[in-house]
Amino acid sequence: MGKGKFIIENAVMYPDINFIGIEKFDSVICKGLQKIPDGLNNLIMIRADALDIDNIFDKEIDRIYLNFSDPWPKNRHHLRRLSSKVFLNKYASLFKNDASIFMRTDNRGLFQYSLVSFSENGYILRDLSLDLHKDNMETVQKILLVITIIGALNWGLIGLLNFNLVETIFGVDSLFTNII
Repeated sequence: MGKGKFIIENAVMYPDINFIGIEKFDSVICKGLQKIPDGLNNLIMIRADALDIDNIFDKEIDRIYLNFSDPWPKNRHHLRRLSSKVFLNKYASLFKNDASIFMRTDNRGLFQYSLVSFSENGYILRDLSLDLHKDNMETVQKILLVITIIGALNWGLIGLLNFNLVETIFGVDSLFTNII
């Protein structure tokens, strides 16, 4: 949730949608609480650890926003990232219908890690952008469509013939192999 700017602005802009902010640290959530305008009835903020999110909600959430989350840059901390399989498994029980996660980061390592993590956990990547301030992403969407098709074909080959074409072409630990 951070300091609350994003969630408060959206709660004001969309009064018919309920917003819930979750923040682990008291000092941060206090800053957000102080910014909530009087009469804003579609926003609550919860002080909780995201690891407990599946104990708070059950099939009640339409969308999750992960905005500029802590990147936990050390490899040994990768399971602490909010886009890790640990959290993606927890999120699965939260959604009313289809899973919908919107993520923004200015950390390239977290961005790359998250692409792989979302893909490996069955999420469909849409509307990706390398530019946080640009909305027209037609080229990136086409690239992602190609990557998704290649990934689907590759997984089909793995399942049917136990043959990993992408790994054969690009190598076992290449960035492209990990993304696919």
